[in-house]
Amino acid sequence: MIAEAFVYVIAVTLLIGLAALSVEQFLAEIRRPRRYAWFGAYAGALIFPPLSLLLAAGTPAVETVAAPSTVAAAALSAFDWDALVIRAWAVASVVLLLAYLAAWIRLTMLAKHWPRVANDERLVVLADNVGPAVLGVFRPRIVLPRWLLESPAAVRSTIMAHELEHIAARDQAFIVAAQLVTVLLPWNLPLWWFVRRLRASIEVDCDARVLRKGVDAARYAEVLLAVGQRRSFPPLAAATLIEPVTQLERRIRIMLTKRRTPSAWRMATAIGVVAILAACATQVDAPAIATQVEAPAAATRSEPADGSSVSRTGITLTGGTAVVRVRRESPGEWYEISAPELTVQVANLRDLHGTMTSVVKTPDRITLEGDVRFEFEGTSITASRAVAEKTPDGGLIVRLTNATAVRTAAPASKLSE
Repeated sequence: MIAEAFVYVIAVTLLIGLAALSVEQFLAEIRRPRRYAWFGAYAGALIFPPLSLLLAAGTPAVETVAAPSTVAAAALSAFDWDALVIRAWAVASVVLLLAYLAAWIRLTMLAKHWPRVANDERLVVLADNVGPAVLGVFRPRIVLPRWLLESPAAVRSTIMAHELEHIAARDQAFIVAAQLVTVLLPWNLPLWWFVRRLRASIEVDCDARVLRKGVDAARYAEVLLAVGQRRSFPPLAAATLIEPVTQLERRIRIMLTKRRTPSAWRMATAIGVVAILAACATQVDAPAIATQVEAPAAATRSEPADGSSVSRTGITLTGGTAVVRVRRESPGEWYEISAPELTVQVANLRDLHGTMTSVVKTPDRITLEGDVRFEFEGTSITASRAVAEKTPDGGLIVRLTNATAVRTAAPASKLSE
C-alpha cells in the first residue's frame, strides 16, 4: 500500500534528520558552515528512500501476511486506501501551494508601493510593517522598516551587513527550495522540521560571516536583540528571509560563546552517531509496493517449481502443455483447454468481497486463492481458486474453482468429470 511507503519514507527521513544534527555539531566543531549538514539531509531524504522503494519494487516478493477473518476487517480491506491517500496528498499539496502563491503575490503587490532608498547601490526599499528582511530570489531586495532610519548609523550598517551576507550566499534561494519540497511532500513530517533547522543554520552561518568581517560580537548581539523585539512580519513570513524571534537566544548564545579548541572526542562521537543512524536507515526494509502479493500466515516462501517464474505481471507457468480444467455451473461438467504457455495474473481482492489473494508455493504445486486470472490464446478465465501441479510427463495441469471463461478463439472440447 501507498501508506506503507509513506511510513517507510517518514521513518528513514527522521533517521537522516537525526544524523544531520550530529553532522551539524561536527561542522560546528571544525568551524565549517552548518548549513551543509541540512543540504546533505535534503539530498539523502530525496534520494535514498525513493531509490530503496524502486529497488524493492523490482524485487519479486511473496509476503507472509495474516488475511482478515472478520466481516469488519474484510470491509476495511475492500476500501481503496491507496486512492484515498493519493487524493489527500494531492489536495494538501495544492492547498499549500495556493496559500504560498497567494501570500507571495500579496507581498509582491505591497512591495510595488515601497519607496526605494535614494543613492543606494543596492536595491533597498522601505516598508511600514515589514523587515528587516530579504525579499526575492532572482532579484533580491533588502526591506528595511521605516523606524530603522531613526536608529544610529552603526545599527543600520550592522543590519545592512547581515542582509548583504544573506544575498551574497543566495540564502533566499535555499529557503524557497526547501519550502517547495515541503509543499510537494506535505505528508513527510520530518521535512517540516528540516526547514526550521535549515533556516536556523543559515542564520548562524550568516552571523559567523558578519563577525569574521570585524563586527564586535557584543554590539552585534545587542543590535539583533533590539531588532528582534521590534521586528514585524509580512503576510507570510516564509516568503522572506525572516527568522522567528525564538531563535535569537540560540544565535546570541552561539556568537558570544568563547571559541573552544576542536575536540577529537566530540568529533568522533558525532561521526559514530551518524554511522549508527545510517546503519539503522539501511536496515529499515522498504515495502515492495508494486510486486507484493499478500498471503495468509501459513503460506510458504519457497521457490516455484521448475518451469514457472514470478514476474511483475503475474506468474507464468510453462513446461510442456498446460491443461486448464474449468468447472461449469452444473456439477460434473468441465471444459478442458490446452496451451503451450499459461500466464497467470493474480489480482488483490481488496475491492471484491473483502477477501485477499493468497499464494502458496511448493516444489511441485502452486495454489492461488482469491481473484485469479488466466490469459492465453485469446481466452480469459477468472477463478476464485487455482491449483497448478506438474504432471508425470513434464507438463502442467491447472484446476480452477468457481471459474468463468471468456473465449475469443475456437471453443474448447467439452469433457465430463
